[in-house]
Amino acid sequence: MASFTASLDKHSELTKVAADNESSVRQEAIRKGRCPNHPDIILKTGWGPLKKTKEECPRCKRLSEIEVEIKLLELETLKLAASSANDKKKSSEDDYPENEKELLWAQEAEDEKRKIEEARKKAEEEKRKLEEARKKAEDEKRKLEEARKKAEDEKRKLEEARKKAEDEKRKLEEARKKAEDEKRKLEEARKKAEDEKRKLEEARKKVEEADWTTVKELRTLTGHTNSVRSLTMVNADVLASGSHDNTIKLWDWTTGKELRTLTGHTKWVLSLTMVNADVLASGSDDKTIKLWDWKTGKELRTLMGHSSAVCSLTMVNADVLASGGEDKTIKLWNWNTGTELRTLTGHTSYVRSLTMVNADVLASGSEDKTIKLWTV
Repeated sequence: MASFTASLDKHSELTKVAADNESSVRQEAIRKGRCPNHPDIILKTGWGPLKKTKEECPRCKRLSEIEVEIKLLELETLKLAASSANDKKKSSEDDYPENEKELLWAQEAEDEKRKIEEARKKAEEEKRKLEEARKKAEDEKRKLEEARKKAEDEKRKLEEARKKAEDEKRKLEEARKKAEDEKRKLEEARKKAEDEKRKLEEARKKVEEADWTTVKELRTLTGHTNSVRSLTMVNADVLASGSHDNTIKLWDWTTGKELRTLTGHTKWVLSLTMVNADVLASGSDDKTIKLWDWKTGKELRTLMGHSSAVCSLTMVNADVLASGGEDKTIKLWNWNTGTELRTLTGHTSYVRSLTMVNADVLASGSEDKTIKLWTV
């Protein structure tokens, strides 16, 4: 009995030491809303002054039950041992010698100690199983976390694939719209070409059907004081003329009325062309090209670069003007800025005429008896 009591005291002392060592761990677990005895378990209702851990954690509950069973077993054992010892002492004081009574009591105490040891081992076995269950739960939690990460990675890849597919769809849609726009432009160009062809055919028929024997002079425009060297149409009603009198005159050809005289050149005006609906260009024997706002008569800009008279002009595109000169060269200009872009050489005499063959080819005629074609 003395050794049994000592074992119980030692067990109590170890329990107290373990409780002190685990105090800080328990407090940290409580702060995170977990079981202080089993931090891997998240409490469903949390932790607080009105909620006990052992009522929330299944492992703690089971351990508590085991501890209660052990204590009850110990108490019951002590009671039974004490009662049995008293009964046997009373009934056997006269039947057994003193040393036999002590041996019997010692044997009964050993039996009770063995039962208590078995109960302790059983409790430890339960505790071990709970620990294995905890590790298994942690392993399952780890696998679930890995599965979650894998699922998130798959979701990310699917999102990237979706975005890529949307980008491809957008590009295809843009390509489709571009193709439709190109198709529309081609259709418009085809219709325009057909319309031009129809107009040409109508003009041809009109020419063929016309009675040229009835051609007569409509009107004579007078106003220049010297030879008229160049003509161009400004619009449907206005005709421009350049003269050896160094001027440019604008006429309403339907009435023969002189609308305006443009002055600025110091020598003969040899060539004229329209830059756009508002700007008229003129080339002169004074080696310059002048740009005019024909509606107001204002001189906009003077282009200088030829070393002799400017004999011919034509527009290459909306921004580029071409000029041919008695210096045997053709010059290309950005008429908006007045910048000379390029000089084309090859003719051996005056460049008297210029025209565009198509959007990419310029033709030039010269006193050297040749016509040259240039890619521009």
